[in-house]
Amino acid sequence: MFLVYLAIMHSTTAIRLDMTNRQLTTITDKMFKTETTATILSLNNNNISEIEAGAFEGLTLLERLYLQVNKIAILKVGLFQDLTSLSYLRLSDNEITELTPGVFRGLQSLKVLDVSGNRLPKLTKGMFNNLSALTKLFLKRNAITKIESGVFLDLQSLQELYLDRNLLVILTNNVFSDLVSLKVLQLNANGILEIEPDAFRGLYALDVLFLVSNEIQDFSPGTFNDLHFLKGLYLSDNNLTNVTQGMFDNLTSLSRLDIKHNGIVEIQTGALSGLHSMTSFYVMYNKLSKLKENMFRNLVSLTSLFLSYNDVKEITSGAFRSMRSLNNLSMMNNRLTYLTVDMFNDLVELKSIYLSYNEIHTIASDTFINLQSLSSIFLSNNKLTKLTRGMFQGLISLKTINLSFNEISDIAPGTFRNLYSLKYLNLNDNKLITIHIGTLTALSNLEQLRLNGNQLQEIPPDICKGEHKLQQLVISENKTYYASHGDFGDAITFRHICDSQMKHSTTIADEQIATTQLQHVSTEATVLSVPLVAGMAIGSSGFIVSIIIILLLAMFRMRRLRKR
Repeated sequence: MFLVYLAIMHSTTAIRLDMTNRQLTTITDKMFKTETTATILSLNNNNISEIEAGAFEGLTLLERLYLQVNKIAILKVGLFQDLTSLSYLRLSDNEITELTPGVFRGLQSLKVLDVSGNRLPKLTKGMFNNLSALTKLFLKRNAITKIESGVFLDLQSLQELYLDRNLLVILTNNVFSDLVSLKVLQLNANGILEIEPDAFRGLYALDVLFLVSNEIQDFSPGTFNDLHFLKGLYLSDNNLTNVTQGMFDNLTSLSRLDIKHNGIVEIQTGALSGLHSMTSFYVMYNKLSKLKENMFRNLVSLTSLFLSYNDVKEITSGAFRSMRSLNNLSMMNNRLTYLTVDMFNDLVELKSIYLSYNEIHTIASDTFINLQSLSSIFLSNNKLTKLTRGMFQGLISLKTINLSFNEISDIAPGTFRNLYSLKYLNLNDNKLITIHIGTLTALSNLEQLRLNGNQLQEIPPDICKGEHKLQQLVISENKTYYASHGDFGDAITFRHICDSQMKHSTTIADEQIATTQLQHVSTEATVLSVPLVAGMAIGSSGFIVSIIIILLLAMFRMRRLRKR
């Protein structure tokens, strides 16, 4: 009668009755009386609107029952009473409007219950009776407006509760107090306006709380008092405007706090002082305009701070005081105009700083002098016009600098002095005409140099002097003496310009110089163009190759002139 097959699951033999997509409308009494050895029954994606009493009689070995995507509106009391081995029951995407007390009688082994995507208007007392072993309860996408007191009384083993996308506007006092084992609580996208002070009372075991995409404007002091073991608190996409003192009191185990996409204009001094265990703080997409002294006081364990997409114009001295564990600071897309000497002094363990897309035009000497662990600094898309000596002083661990898309026209000699660890230097899309001799000499470990999109007329003449490890040089879209159309056109990438033995190499791994580009090459000032075209330095072995290229270009040019 049914499609029956064997499958190995968890090293045991599972017998599955698969009746999905059969256009069934009714499950009749004793319909499965000959299938008493079945452990999995799939009835999803039918048109079932009625399940008669006794339909599952005799299925004492059944462990999983799938009834999702049907038209079930009513579940009769005692319907599941023979399913004493059932551990997983899925009833999602039906038309259930009520769960009558006693409907789950006999399901003493049930671990997971999914009633998402139905039409439940409220959760009433007795609804979840007889589910003492339940660990996960899914109630997403219903129309729940109210949770009655005592509704979770029998759910002493429940560890995860999902109530996303309902219509809960108010969370009342003690509404979850019976859930003594709960670890995960999700209440996203409900339209919550108010959370009463004791709404989370009794949730001593809670590990993660999601309140994303609601209408919350504030939290009363003490709201999270019982959440001593909470590690993750997610509050993004709400209507918070201020983080006030007492708001996050007693969250001594919290490691991750997410308040992005709110309208926060201020974080009061001391509001975060009790969050000693926090390692990640997400504050992006808010309206902070100033980072005040001691704003982040006592965040001694914080390793990542995300402040991008705010309106920060000013960072007061001492704003990052006590943040000696911070590794990553992201402040992209703010309105900073200058960086001062004492701005980042306390961030001695900082490894990456993201300052792109600000309005920075000035960086004071020694701004980063205490950041000896810093390995990456991103300053692209700002308004820097020159790089000065001392700007990157003290950055002995620095490996990456991105200065692209600024307005840099001058790099002072000594700007990159002592940056012995630097591997990647990005200066593309600036206004450089020349690079002073000696500017790059100290960068003995540099592997990649991007100079494309400038106005350079020659490769820096000392690029292959000293002990170099340069592997890639990108110089496309630069001005040249010999290019009648003003630039190189498409990207030109050169590798192996200087090998580790200080030998000149003519190897071009990514040879992308098109014939159409060569047609615009003039024989005038060709000596300047050879390093740009061939990707090599003029030297003992390179000189001969250079002369050959010059002669070939001259012959090519003369042939074209004769044709004209």
